[in-house]
Amino acid sequence: LQTGLLELFIGKGLVNSEGAQWKHDRKLLTPLFHFDALTQSVPKIVSVCAQKYSALESDARRTDNSVGLVVSPVNIFSEMTLRFVIAFAMGGNMPVDTMQKAYLEMVEPIDELFIYYILVGSAATKLPLSASTITAEAKGCIASLVQERVEEALARKARGEEAIDKNNLLEVIVQDGEAGQEKDTIERAISQGLTFLFAGLDTATNLLSFALDYLTRPENIHYQNEVRQEALEVFGDYRGFEHANRSSAQRLNLCEQVLLETLRLAPPAPFIERTVTKDTNLGGLQIKAGSAVFPLFYCTHRDSRFWEEPDIFNPHRFSEKNSAGRKNFTFVPFS
Repeated sequence: LQTGLLELFIGKGLVNSEGAQWKHDRKLLTPLFHFDALTQSVPKIVSVCAQKYSALESDARRTDNSVGLVVSPVNIFSEMTLRFVIAFAMGGNMPVDTMQKAYLEMVEPIDELFIYYILVGSAATKLPLSASTITAEAKGCIASLVQERVEEALARKARGEEAIDKNNLLEVIVQDGEAGQEKDTIERAISQGLTFLFAGLDTATNLLSFALDYLTRPENIHYQNEVRQEALEVFGDYRGFEHANRSSAQRLNLCEQVLLETLRLAPPAPFIERTVTKDTNLGGLQIKAGSAVFPLFYCTHRDSRFWEEPDIFNPHRFSEKNSAGRKNFTFVPFS
């Protein structure tokens, strides 16, 4: 069910490919998620944040009521995350507004399609559904935008020119592509680009939303004050933030601890499903080949054998001192 529905939206990306293709793509794309690569994208994050801050300031000035500007943090984080993921995955020359509009249109009917998939399986894609039409048209728009950028990158590569922005998914796939396989390169870029958008949006949005929720609870206000103080020490003021770089990000130790503690209490993947490929003995329990297993990371993250006061929000448990000696696999926020 999940595989069929995913393929409708993203094609064959990293999350639903198998075998040799999955191994190749995993090895190829993993360096993009290395800390060094991510911190090089700090200016992109700053740009997105600064634009949204200016827009909120402008909206606030136009608000004519005693309450002030009322906003949804989840919606704000979702918009900002989507814009950053587009810039990170597709490069800085991608028309963000057009891509954002198309992506939101593509995923809007997902609940309706999910219900049809439950009822009739993959036959849902062959039914004359308005939801399928909307999704297909929006996905086609995204595919056209990605294809245009990939073709430009392929042309630069053929001329022996340097990539405009090496730190993005499309350029990595283009550099990996072989001569004479341009069509395959374009198709891979479209699928992997959609995978980044699909997988990155909700996880990051939920992380930021839960972090804000925990920090604003009365019992955690002191952590909020500590995070603010750290930001002031690193950036000085808003103008300092506008010039933030990877060095600045590496000094936000408490901020990182807040995010890790949020991932512990509200992991984006609270459990996963795996199939045992051979008879296995796990802690004295015999598991036969072909069995489905569901590791419950949510429970591991709140197990008092591994965490002191596991239901309490305490970012300092991820300090360098408190993290020393922690057992492997007691913290697995992602699969």
